[in-house]
Amino acid sequence: ARMKPIRTSNIPLRTPRRRFAFGMHPMPFIAAVMILVLGGSTAFAAENALPGDFLYDIKVSVNEPVISTLAISTEAKASWAIERAERRMEEAASLALSGSLDEKTGEELNARLETHVAEAEAEQAEMAKSDALAAARIETNIRVTLLAHADVLADVRGEVKDEGNRARIDTVIEHVSARTFASARMQKRNTESASMMAVDVSADSSDASDESDDEDVEESRNVARERIEASERLVIRNEGRMREDTRSRLRARLTDAKSTFAEAEDALSRGDKKNANSRFNRALQGAIETRAFLATRANNDPKKSKSDSPDVTTISTTAETSPPDENSTTM
Repeated sequence: ARMKPIRTSNIPLRTPRRRFAFGMHPMPFIAAVMILVLGGSTAFAAENALPGDFLYDIKVSVNEPVISTLAISTEAKASWAIERAERRMEEAASLALSGSLDEKTGEELNARLETHVAEAEAEQAEMAKSDALAAARIETNIRVTLLAHADVLADVRGEVKDEGNRARIDTVIEHVSARTFASARMQKRNTESASMMAVDVSADSSDASDESDDEDVEESRNVARERIEASERLVIRNEGRMREDTRSRLRARLTDAKSTFAEAEDALSRGDKKNANSRFNRALQGAIETRAFLATRANNDPKKSKSDSPDVTTISTTAETSPPDENSTTM
C-alpha cells in the first residue's frame, strides 16, 4: 500500500539553493561516465563492494578519488567527505550483520571514518570564514549523520548473535558515538561564540538576524524534505527485494521521519522557529536512518539472491536530484 503524503503547511517554499555541486548523489552521471571510461565495468561494479571483496580497493582508491575531483566548492568537498563517512558506517553495519566484521577490518573502517569526518570538519571550518549559514548546515549535517548511523549500528548489534562479532560492532559504535559527541560539543561551542558576538545589536541588526533565522529554518526544511522524498523513492524501488518483516521496519522508519517533518511544519506555522528547526533536523536524521537501514539490509536480506545486487544509483545514495518515479509521493 502506498504511504500517505506528508502534510505540509501553507507557508510558501522558496526554491532551495543547491549547496552541493553534484546534488547529494554519491555517484552522479558525470562521475559514473568518468569511472566507466577510466576503469570500465569493473570500476563501476566496485561501487557495491564491501571490505574484503576483491573490488573494494578499486572502490576506495580509484572510484572515490575520481568522484572527489568533481567536488569543486568547499561545501561540495565537505558534503562528499560526509558521504564517504556514511559509506564506511554502512559497510561496517553490513559486515556485522553478515558476521564478516573482523577486528582488522573494524579498525580500518574506523580509521577511514575518522579521516572522512576530519576532512568534512576542516572544510566546514574554512566555510565559516565566508558563509556562516552554509557552514552551520554542514556542521549540523555531520552531527545528524553520525547520530543516525549510530542508531542503525545499535539496531544491527541487537540482531548479531555471535559475541565476538558483537564486540567488534561495539568498537565501531563506540567510535561513532565518540565522534558524535565531539561534533555536538563543537557545534555548541560555535553556537555560543556566535551568540556572544551578537549581544549588542541594533534594531537593524535584529531584523537581519530574524531574516537569517528564517533562512536557516527554510534551509533545514528543504534539506529534510528532499532527503525524505529521496529515501521514499529508494524504499519504493528496493522493498520488493526484502522480506515482509524487513520491509515493515523500513516503512516504519520512513513514517517516523515524515511524522516528525509534519510536527516541524506545525511548529513553523505557529512561529516557533527554534522548535521547527530542531524537528526538521530530527526528520533529516530519520531519513538518513532509513537510507542506512535499507543499504545494510539490501546486502543481507535472505530474500535477495546473490545475482540481484543493489543498484549503486539507488542504494548508495544520500538523496537524489533526478525526477521522482511515478510511484513516489510528493510532499
